[in-house]
Amino acid sequence: MFVLGPLVTVAQPNPERLNRILDRYTEQYGSTRNAASLASVSIEGTLQQDENAFKFLMHRKRPDSMRYRLSQAGNSVTTGYNGRQGWIRSESLGTPTIKHITGPALRDLQEQARFESPLVRHREKRENQIVFLKQQTSPAGLVYVIEVTRPDGHVSHHYLDAQTMRLLQLDRLNSTGTVLSETFYRDYREVGGLPFAHEVEHRVGGETVSLATVESVTVNPGLLSFFFEVPTR
Repeated sequence: MFVLGPLVTVAQPNPERLNRILDRYTEQYGSTRNAASLASVSIEGTLQQDENAFKFLMHRKRPDSMRYRLSQAGNSVTTGYNGRQGWIRSESLGTPTIKHITGPALRDLQEQARFESPLVRHREKRENQIVFLKQQTSPAGLVYVIEVTRPDGHVSHHYLDAQTMRLLQLDRLNSTGTVLSETFYRDYREVGGLPFAHEVEHRVGGETVSLATVESVTVNPGLLSFFFEVPTR
């Protein structure tokens, strides 16, 4: 059986083209103002890891606060970041344990907690180095691949649907360019006029390590900052 693979075109440097793509990406939120008005979000659903199924509840607040709980059969693990400190709280049979997160795990958590995509309003912030890497044609249509290098050296590749400008895939790379992980975003639905993927698959080494199915999204639920602080009990 002959399978037609994606056709890839490596792009020449074209700042104007990149700016048009980034503007369109921001516009999918309605406007620059609407993108900025999204202050917080709560997302609830189920997470499948191997043979285990968990309920998850994620709260995120601008600019970089996050609280994420996994629960199963009366046990729960909650991870949080308040913009400065990372922590993890586990509870089994009613007994809680609280630990601080440090080192590489904290840096990973900081990356996850960033509320806004680096592609949104980039022309206003200019925080990252962003390059139009290539475009490729696949059975799903034309896809733009954008490379983002953050000030801390983190590199990621963002695969955007050229028609809708929605994020289809996010690859994280190490310093040598090797892909560390792949995340796939599917089943987009609008909530409050904003697009949210309702299925998210995470792969490492080509193998699926988790599959999240979103059941509900609440836009601007009114989360207070203390909600993300390190719990005392």
